[in-house]
Amino acid sequence: MVITLKNISYITPSGIKLFKNVTLNIDATWKTGLMGPNGVGKSTLLNILIKRITPSSGHVSNNIKAGYFSNSVNSEINSSITVSRYIHNHVHDLSSFNKMWYAFKLKDQLKKQLLKSLSSGELTKLLLSILLSNHYDYYILDEPTVSLDTDGIDTLKDILNTKNGFLIASHDANFLSDITNHTMIVDNQQISLYKTNTLSAANTQRRVTESQDKQIQREKKSIELLKQKSTTLREWDKKSNSDNTKFIKRAKSIEKRIDKLTKEIPNIDKEIKNNQLNSSSTYYKATLTVENFSVGYNEYPLFNPISFSAKPGKIISLHGHNGIGKSSFLNFINHTASNQLNSIGKLHISTNAITLVSKTRTHRQSILKLAKNNYGTDFINGVHKLGIVRDKFNTPIINLSSGEQKKIDLLLSLLDKSALILWDEPSNYIDVRTIQMLIDFVKIQSKTIVVVDHNFDFLKHISDQIINLSAVTNAD
Repeated sequence: MVITLKNISYITPSGIKLFKNVTLNIDATWKTGLMGPNGVGKSTLLNILIKRITPSSGHVSNNIKAGYFSNSVNSEINSSITVSRYIHNHVHDLSSFNKMWYAFKLKDQLKKQLLKSLSSGELTKLLLSILLSNHYDYYILDEPTVSLDTDGIDTLKDILNTKNGFLIASHDANFLSDITNHTMIVDNQQISLYKTNTLSAANTQRRVTESQDKQIQREKKSIELLKQKSTTLREWDKKSNSDNTKFIKRAKSIEKRIDKLTKEIPNIDKEIKNNQLNSSSTYYKATLTVENFSVGYNEYPLFNPISFSAKPGKIISLHGHNGIGKSSFLNFINHTASNQLNSIGKLHISTNAITLVSKTRTHRQSILKLAKNNYGTDFINGVHKLGIVRDKFNTPIINLSSGEQKKIDLLLSLLDKSALILWDEPSNYIDVRTIQMLIDFVKIQSKTIVVVDHNFDFLKHISDQIINLSAVTNAD
């Protein structure tokens, strides 16, 4: 069984070119990892393969019964349906489902809850249990490890190793290298296919990053060469002492090309010195003090009480398994928690200038308009540094990839007037290159930051203190 792409090209409704004349055969018995920087079209490719998106040109041949997973929220998940009812509506093999439910260490009491009340990690485990227990010839998964704790990722590996074939898009190179035997790389509108016995998933990710950096350098070099050529032509015109205007005409033609490349992008080639961002909150300072504090429902705390003090410029990180209450804690601080959520202990916050970054916000403006109206060249330089190409600067942010939107939200939180930043799973959806840039950015900022993330390596690099949340054993 083979999925065939023949001369596939795709241009988004916003005019972004993602693929150009791609021809590829994907064997359904391969265990394939799909990698590439944010915004190159990985999710779009998966939707083309399952025929949810029609390519701009070319042909897709796929008669395979494939199961598809994505973290995209649908209307049913946002509705007031119970977990039990959702399982009843979607599970085909209850015995197989129950095995996976318990393998992911999900508790039966969750089935009584509303679907929308689950944590993001619990919801991901539920959806994966349903999909992988239903018997398909092939599985296509888009970022399945997003929001999963370490145990959840290990369980997912075990389940996938029992499957005959799959295609998984992920930025987690370690996860992919443990379960795949083929790797596809999306970059520069093309797709390259590798066998992992000649190129591991980790090495292919490194190559993608290097390719992206080289492309940026090529663009800069091209602009500089054009500027030099224009200057030379104008000098020749002055020396010629002739009425012939051919040198000036050629110089003006080249300058138009330069203007087109850099149109409306101020100081785009200016590097951020030492990766520093000029935060608007230079004069806003926040201290967060927590003493024997926890949150919970019906007087039952979700985790054992914690204590810490976060001062300006310090980063406190919370780590723990899915459903232990990490996001609930952040929402309580941000005053956006459910009315049923209560607390014990003491919590003191010295500011109301708080920014929570969890789900991506809906920005209908483009990058350039947001820069012009609010954040200026610091925002433009930061976006460029985080790897979003200038071709997308006029595109409404809502039409960018999930990873690109996440980059923008994280960057804005560092630039806005908030003094306290709450980051809920900041490493979700973003590529390795961006994670490194975030590490560089936060090391030299002056805000107080509280971070929740399952990427422990990321937390180790950015945190002044990591607090491991533990479950209350006597709570039902």
